[in-house]
Amino acid sequence: MLTLYEKYNREGVQELFQPDYSFKRGTGTWGLQGVINLPNKQNDWVFFVTYGQSQAGHDFEEGITPDGVLTWQSQPSQGLDNKRVLQWINQNPEIDKIYLFLRPNKKSEYYYLGNINYLMHDINREKPVWFQFQVLDFNPTSTLYSEIQGGVSSVSYEQEKTLIKGPVKVSPPTKSEPSVRTSTFKARKIPDLSEKEARNKKLGLAGELFILRLETERLKLCDRADLADKVEHTSVKIGDGAGYDIKSYNEDGSSKFIEVKTTKGGIRTGFYITPNELAFSELHPDSYVLIRVFDFDLEKETGNYFELGSDLKTHVSLTPVNFKATF
Repeated sequence: MLTLYEKYNREGVQELFQPDYSFKRGTGTWGLQGVINLPNKQNDWVFFVTYGQSQAGHDFEEGITPDGVLTWQSQPSQGLDNKRVLQWINQNPEIDKIYLFLRPNKKSEYYYLGNINYLMHDINREKPVWFQFQVLDFNPTSTLYSEIQGGVSSVSYEQEKTLIKGPVKVSPPTKSEPSVRTSTFKARKIPDLSEKEARNKKLGLAGELFILRLETERLKLCDRADLADKVEHTSVKIGDGAGYDIKSYNEDGSSKFIEVKTTKGGIRTGFYITPNELAFSELHPDSYVLIRVFDFDLEKETGNYFELGSDLKTHVSLTPVNFKATF
């Protein structure tokens, strides 16, 4: 069984993933290659990454930000039309797994860093193609991070972004493609925290309480203290099955159903929405609003936010992530 942040050699990794393979050090698939397509799994991969490598006159520049954004390059012979490159770009993170093994130099064994998900690639550079991947649940010790950070992680997204003094309501971002130009690729290493934060109950509750306070204050400022007293924290009162988190009101007394999604990350950080929440938004198009809280500070219990109406598909790309099997 793989253990996060433990050290492995190539033969040990091969025995876990393909035990019937005859390992030969320095040759063959497992003994030499940096990227290995796992047998019987067309889109599952093992990435062996070694810092400080050179190949075909190209010096690889690779590293990981404190937020777990890995910058990585393909082989110098691979362009944007390469079959493998296209598979990585079109990764479905729910079913296509990439296992990352990284070592700081050739003399070291590989640290297992878990799974990585595709974030973006540089459309202006190929042979090699430049990628950014999100390392999932990235939480190494400071000592380990200093060993594996590599050469391109001096500025993380958390350090580079300029925080708006919250709470500030802003316009929602527009949809964008994951393929970006070189200037954007170099400047922004934006982490995808959606999967980790979806399991963070403390963060979710704090974001809901933040919006609950704002809604109460808004109604009082509109001289509707009577409505402010009726604002309900539905997810606490009856649980998560309602399809929304807060029942509030508009100034005219009509109902306002609010779903709150909270992130410590920036404005473009993705989030999860359940089929039940999506169905409720479609059933109540005139009274539903999704409030996305971002740049949230847990200690200060404040952040910035924007609102999306029930027409979520016009603002975000929705990807189905689960299937129910029945007999």
